[in-house]
Amino acid sequence: MNSGLKAETSDNGKTRGRQRDFSDNAVGSRILSALSGRTRKWLAKETGISESSISDYVANGIAKADAAVSIASALNVSVDWLLTGSGQSSDLLSVEDADWVEVHEHDLRELTDESLGPVVSTTPFRKDWLYRTFGRSSGFWLAKLPADLPRLDLRQGDPVFLRDVEDGEAQDGATYIVRVSGHLTVARIDAMLSAQMKPIERNLEDRRLAPRDIGPEDGQAALVARILGRPLAPIR
Repeated sequence: MNSGLKAETSDNGKTRGRQRDFSDNAVGSRILSALSGRTRKWLAKETGISESSISDYVANGIAKADAAVSIASALNVSVDWLLTGSGQSSDLLSVEDADWVEVHEHDLRELTDESLGPVVSTTPFRKDWLYRTFGRSSGFWLAKLPADLPRLDLRQGDPVFLRDVEDGEAQDGATYIVRVSGHLTVARIDAMLSAQMKPIERNLEDRRLAPRDIGPEDGQAALVARILGRPLAPIR
C-alpha cells in the first residue's frame, strides 16, 4: 500500500499537498530520521533528484543504486545503514572528503576474447562505500546478468558488480559469469560436485560448476567474470 503518497494527495483540504513526517517503509523512515528536520526540498537540491522522486523513495524505498549512494552521501550516512538499518548511520566520510571512482557498464552481448563489450554507461561510486561493501575500491565493472540464478535471487538482466578473473582462479562457493559452447550463463563453483552431474544444468535453480569442468577444451566452461554483488548488496 502506497500510504505515504495517498496522504500527500488526500482529498481532505487540510492535508492536501502536505508531506507526512513518517513512513510505513523502513528505508523511508531512515531517510526522514537522517534529515533531522531538513526538508525533502533540501535533499532534492543536494542530490539532484526530483522532490517527487524523494517522496516516492520515502513512501516505497529506494530501488536505484545511484540514488541510494547520492542520498546516503547527502545525509552523511552509510548506504548499508540507509538500506538495511545495520552498521552505523554515519560511518562514511563526509561528502566533501570522499573519493569517487567511475565504474563502466559493459554490454556482454558483444563479448569477445579481446573485449568485455562496449561501454554503455558510466556511474560514479564512492570508494569508501565500495570498500565497505566489497572489500576493495577499484577493479570493478558492471554488466547485466545473462541468466537467472534463483538460489541467490539473481535474475537475468539484473545489473551486477564484476571483476576480472585471475589466472587459475576457480574459488569454491564463488559465483561467476561463464561461457559454455559460446553461450553465457551464471554458475556457482562447487568443488564437491558429483562427477556424474553435467557441468551446468541450465534448467535447475541451483546451477553448479566443478573446477575440473573449467578449461579450454570443447564442452568445458570458461570463467568470464566474478560476480561480487548487485549495486545495492554483496553476493554472500
